[in-house]
Amino acid sequence: MLDPRRPSAEGAPWLELGLRDLASLVGPGDLEACAARPAETPVLVAPHLDAWARTSPPPDPDQPVEPFLHGLDRGAAEVSICWRTALPSLEAWRAELDALPVREEERVEVPLWAARRFLRGLPLGPLADLEGMVEPAEGEAGWGIAAVVQRVDGTVERLSDPEALRPGDTVIVDPSAGGHDPWGWTGAPGMVPDVADLVPRRLPVIRVRPGVLAWATGEEPAAFRSRLMQPESSRQDLAEGLLQEALAGARAREDADPVLRHWADHAERMLRLLTEGRATVKAPGGRDLASELGLLVQARGRAVDDRAGDEGESGTSFAPVPVPLSRHSRDVGERARVFAGLLGLSSELVRAVELAGLLHDAGKAERRFQVMLHRGDPDRLEASGVVLAKSGMDPADRATFRRARILARVPAGWRHEAASLAVAERVLEAVPDVDHELVRHLVAAHHGYARPLFPPVEDTVRVELLGVDGVVDSARSGAGTLNEAWRLLAGALGTGNVEVDHVDWRGPRRLVTLCRRYGWWGLALLEAIVRLADMAVSEEYG
Repeated sequence: MLDPRRPSAEGAPWLELGLRDLASLVGPGDLEACAARPAETPVLVAPHLDAWARTSPPPDPDQPVEPFLHGLDRGAAEVSICWRTALPSLEAWRAELDALPVREEERVEVPLWAARRFLRGLPLGPLADLEGMVEPAEGEAGWGIAAVVQRVDGTVERLSDPEALRPGDTVIVDPSAGGHDPWGWTGAPGMVPDVADLVPRRLPVIRVRPGVLAWATGEEPAAFRSRLMQPESSRQDLAEGLLQEALAGARAREDADPVLRHWADHAERMLRLLTEGRATVKAPGGRDLASELGLLVQARGRAVDDRAGDEGESGTSFAPVPVPLSRHSRDVGERARVFAGLLGLSSELVRAVELAGLLHDAGKAERRFQVMLHRGDPDRLEASGVVLAKSGMDPADRATFRRARILARVPAGWRHEAASLAVAERVLEAVPDVDHELVRHLVAAHHGYARPLFPPVEDTVRVELLGVDGVVDSARSGAGTLNEAWRLLAGALGTGNVEVDHVDWRGPRRLVTLCRRYGWWGLALLEAIVRLADMAVSEEYG
């Protein structure tokens, strides 16, 4: 609450937003008025939570969670709205959506009635994330918004009447239509960036078409249409020239637009892949639509499941600069301890998450994995003498990661957490007064697997580990505990070989035990501490 008797350091009144103070301002009647109508929900029982706790592999059948969150009656039907630079013909839209389908990351779901009002130019008023909202009364139409709609069955049509929208449709509008800001859906006029090139895809792409190039350079689309129709230019030469021009224009204007800066970074990576022969150039609509659709540059390579292995954009073995394993392990252990302390956890749990943070990437000391992190070159590894946690390779350059993995003979889908778990077993033999099962689980599950199993992979049972050096700065808070654990870890890695269970058949019993001991949400919280500590320190490198 606003209390003029408690001035801040700057002399302004003190604004207290604590639960205790807010409770004194809100009565039972206020809470009832603010709450949505209670939804009818199924009864949640322990077997549901036990099933949802198993994510690797997921349970079969997998009970949907939506009825428990939103009720059996979902209320208003929904459609999706996506923003892409306009195309003049329906044929061009069909060709683009076939070559570049709308991804979840570039669209937002809104109530059907809200989408209809938005397309008519009617004010929406505030929208809340509450079930049971009703459509407001009609008003006078303002601006009208042209749109293309993709039906659930994939059919693409011009939307001539918002009343023709049906639940599940995807509405595609021009960025100038507005409706969204950095904080979410607004339904108000404005500009929304076209991020179709930036969202994650199995193979990275970038569109070389007039509307996108005009946005990047600040020029008119007509300046690029005629050049895209030139028959004497090869597709690759034309794509390279236009991307170079667009990149230069974007770099000159990127300070005023963060999205443009991200696009320029992406364009630079794709241009490099193209000049190195690691990307192809396609004409989605053929020559007939060249002036509208332009070209599509797509990285070469077969589709891979980046979630299953330690390569690609969803892995965490990269950073802007190479990072030694000794530094990263200590950083994550210390950050996990800080997070756990701030949450007020017991000293036993603080020590468990600290130890798990220290051990979480120990499996990366496996020799083949280290060769992969040194770009697949054993000589580079021997010359550097550094055991890495982060390779320094470009995370978007999947081809380089894949080539390094193949040269290093790391099996596809191999998880370093399995080797980390094996190292943790050795360290825990000398560590009393800590929940060994909890530390094992936090090490194994810090990338979301081992709940309860790792993805199966064919590999040798015994793997070779490389030794590491280094001590913790004694000036750091808690360095004594961390130094002792590091001494044990360095000793375990220095033994040379370790036996790895690449599936972790003890995982199911361990998961059930820990869910009973700490609760489903309690165990998830402890996992989140280690995971977020890893992410936080990784973002700070470079």
